[in-house]
Amino acid sequence: EIERRARATAEARALLRTAASDLGLSARAHHRVIKVARTLADLAGHDAVEGDDIAEALSYRGYEKPPG
Repeated sequence: EIERRARATAEARALLRTAASDLGLSARAHHRVIKVARTLADLAGHDAVEGDDIAEALSYRGYEKPPG
């Protein structure tokens, strides 16, 4: 439902797929990134979620490198 309502460009979908794979995002984290990106897109006046919106949403997640 979330992905249907938060229309995204091909670039945004590709970026999210790559980030989900590289960062090991859970389904819950994946949906939260989409929700934040949709909010950012709304604030910027975008009709669809763009790559920059996904990148900014991911930046707010605060990922840490694993120790070692």
